[in-house]
Amino acid sequence: MIGKIINNKSIEAENFVACLFEKLGFINLADNELIVRPRIFLPDFVFKYKEKKYCIEVKVLFSASILGKSIEKFYELLKKTEYYGVFVILDKVPIQYKKLIKEKYDIDIYDISNILYLIYGDRELQKKLNNIIDFSLDGITPQEINIETNTYKVNSKTIRKEINYIEKLSEIEEGKEDAKKYEKLLEEIIKDIFSDELMLFQSQYRTEDGINIFDMICKIKNGVNDDFFSIIEKFYKTKYILFEFKNYKAPIKQGQICTTEKYLFEAALRKVAIIISRHGIDENGKKLAEGILRESGKLIIVLNDTDLKRMIELYIKGDKPTVVFTEKLDEILTRLEK
Repeated sequence: MIGKIINNKSIEAENFVACLFEKLGFINLADNELIVRPRIFLPDFVFKYKEKKYCIEVKVLFSASILGKSIEKFYELLKKTEYYGVFVILDKVPIQYKKLIKEKYDIDIYDISNILYLIYGDRELQKKLNNIIDFSLDGITPQEINIETNTYKVNSKTIRKEINYIEKLSEIEEGKEDAKKYEKLLEEIIKDIFSDELMLFQSQYRTEDGINIFDMICKIKNGVNDDFFSIIEKFYKTKYILFEFKNYKAPIKQGQICTTEKYLFEAALRKVAIIISRHGIDENGKKLAEGILRESGKLIIVLNDTDLKRMIELYIKGDKPTVVFTEKLDEILTRLEK
């Protein structure tokens, strides 16, 4: 399973890089454009820009020891051609390492800071990148690359586009008939507005007994700079968050809280659940959730349509939608009794 996940990430990374360079005006050449006999090393892509041709290799993670072997093979290939060599690494790479490789092999390394510069303002590419990496981009400063940056940089004016989630939400009827539509929309919303803080986004996850299903589980990225996620990681021993989406015509009751509580346990680093329901939760349900928190330390937060719409509005303005989570947590903890 781990190998499969890594392989999928590699494929996603290559698709992302192909999309990026094509948007930058590069032409993706077929493999037969690179004619070297014998083929010492076949790069992921061969691109052409104006009169220059580039061999491009894509890596998700940086490891100096592993990367060194690839660079040696890459260099042997480049010596037999007139192509320029570029490694795209979707990770943080020390600047001294980049300088060393440039001086020794004349190969450019574009790391995550350079990629952020190239995709700045492009919502589509930012989402694709966030789905690949397992760390937060908070605190990483975009760094300009040293070749034709004005030509290379994506024109963000033609790309910016917002989805009207609030309008879509209002079109879904409450009740069982539109339950699947509601789940799909909320999955899309969570993936979008929390793409920098969360990853994996496993939908319709079936438990080991093969019977019970919860709507979505997400993993908190490493290095997230956010009050709410920092609090639940540190104080609730949580790395994975359970999401439930309920298209009910009335507030949820104690029964739903009991069902959700069964999926939370410390050994799985999963002690926090967020339920989003059209009309929130009734008073008895609130009391039960507080009792569960008091007795077992499992945190269940319930949002309603108004909360969800506010998160969307915050996101559109460029503010943190987790403000709503933090306020709900404050409300729960300040009213919690021994």
